[in-house]
Amino acid sequence: MDVVKMGGFDNSLLRRKEVKVRIESDVTPSRVECIKILAKEFACSEDCIHILRISGNFGTKTFTIVAHIYDSKKDKDEIARSRKRDSEADAKIVEENKPKEEPKEEVKEESSSEETPKEEAKE
Repeated sequence: MDVVKMGGFDNSLLRRKEVKVRIESDVTPSRVECIKILAKEFACSEDCIHILRISGNFGTKTFTIVAHIYDSKKDKDEIARSRKRDSEADAKIVEENKPKEEPKEEVKEESSSEETPKEEAKE
């Protein structure tokens, strides 16, 4: 994906950067993908990014992302307005960043008594 910074503003009162980025992609990027792209581009934590809008024009492969990048997760939680889709995206990111646990193998106990299949009586 090609990322182009279109503009930005450092809002020190609200402890955030307000950024506008253009991305070229074949399909509309999801919120989770946008957060990862912005985190890589601006060298910040994924927890500090709040996506406001992802917009694209019909027939083009360019998408505009408007986002706020906060100084810390605490600032984001205090200032940013939370929506259901934002919390789902945050949950997905947390789930992906968790270390994967290996499934425990269950020990099956073999029963000493053998089960015999029941025969049906024919009439």
